[in-house]
Amino acid sequence: MSEKWLFIRFRALGDVIMCQWPITAVHNARPQDELWLATETGFGVGVQHPGIIHQMVEFPRGRWKKNRWSPKTWAEQVRFYTRLREHRFDYGVDFQGHSKTALLLRLSGARRRVQFPGSDLLSQRLNPQVSSSRPHKVEQYMDLIGALGQFECPTLPLMKVLSRPDDAPVLPFVTINTGASSSEKLIDPAQLLAVFSHFESLGVPVVWLGGPDDPAPPTREGLDLVGKTPLESCYSWIAASALHVSADTGTAHAAAAYGTPFVTIFQTTRNAPERFRPYSERGAVLVRPENEAAIAAANEWFTRSDP
Repeated sequence: MSEKWLFIRFRALGDVIMCQWPITAVHNARPQDELWLATETGFGVGVQHPGIIHQMVEFPRGRWKKNRWSPKTWAEQVRFYTRLREHRFDYGVDFQGHSKTALLLRLSGARRRVQFPGSDLLSQRLNPQVSSSRPHKVEQYMDLIGALGQFECPTLPLMKVLSRPDDAPVLPFVTINTGASSSEKLIDPAQLLAVFSHFESLGVPVVWLGGPDDPAPPTREGLDLVGKTPLESCYSWIAASALHVSADTGTAHAAAAYGTPFVTIFQTTRNAPERFRPYSERGAVLVRPENEAAIAAANEWFTRSDP
């Protein structure tokens, strides 16, 4: 008998990708079930694997935030949320545990609901909460869905199948992301340049990636795609590369999800690398490394990548 699931996670990109491990686990255990994902507009890139996500429900929270105190905005949000009741979900899972997502879960009318421990008083009162003592977010998410059944965490999640970029180098190449979600997470441009120079000296092509608001590459050498390609295309480059180097940001999680070796550089332990590191053993996580350590890790994981 087919049943229907609603998974909820708004932002950010890396967090939505981390939800793919438990969503894949549910699909693997119950392939006949219908799985829906509710997220913010633009944050579901890469997770629309055919045959898993039955429907993506995207909410225009960016527009809502600009008019957050308007009665019209509140009315529109309630209409969006309550419209999901028509689909009669059997299970609802809130991976975020904020008042906005907890309210959506409650109004969805899902017959059985579980929620990540709430970060505010309102969310704590809306749905049953499931705590976890395990360190990583993916493991905590697995404990959350474990309240609804027995599921095995996959090594890799099922992501959207992406084609290799037409202009990708024939040789194994490295992708480097120049940006991050906040200035305190950014990698020193001098360190990015040092990593680039190492691979350049070996004759390894380097592709610079980033969004329209991210810093420009520290050199004009290499293929500069910063701000010049959509996010899904960035994921295509990452999936095709032999190594991805980045700060603590969404593309690091994309690399882990697509099985690409990575070097992720955290600028502080305040951002809890043990909790938010890419969920894969195929890479290195460094905290404020010296240039030599960053180069050594990048070189090691490049040479260990599949040919």
